[in-house]
Amino acid sequence: MTDETDWTIPALKQHFEALRVADAAAIAAALAAAEKAVNVAEVNAERWRNSANEWRAAMDDRERRFAQRDAVSTDVTNLQKQLDELKPSRQSQQWVVTTIIAAFSGLAALGAIIAVVVHG
Repeated sequence: MTDETDWTIPALKQHFEALRVADAAAIAAALAAAEKAVNVAEVNAERWRNSANEWRAAMDDRERRFAQRDAVSTDVTNLQKQLDELKPSRQSQQWVVTTIIAAFSGLAALGAIIAVVVHG
C-alpha cells in the first residue's frame, strides 16, 4: 500500500491515465462482445424467420388440401338424399325376405305335419 506522501501530482496523473486506459480497454471489449452477441442474435433471428416461413407454407399447403365446409355440406346432403331414396327399396327387400322365410317356415311345418301323419 502506498503512503499518502507517495501521491504526487504526476503520480496521480499517471494513475488516472492508467485507469482511463483500462476503462477504454474494458469498454472496447464490452462493445466487441455486444457486437458479437448482436450478430449471433441476427443470424438466429434470420434462421427463425426462415423456419417460420417454411412452417407457414407447409400449413398453407396442408390447409389447401382440407375439404371446404360448403363442399362437405353439399356432399353430406346428397348422401342423405341417396340414403332416404334407398330406404323404401330396403324396406320392400326386407318384406320379401320376411315373406320367403315365412313361406319356408310354413312349408317346413307342413312337411312335419305330413311326416307325422304318414308315419304316424
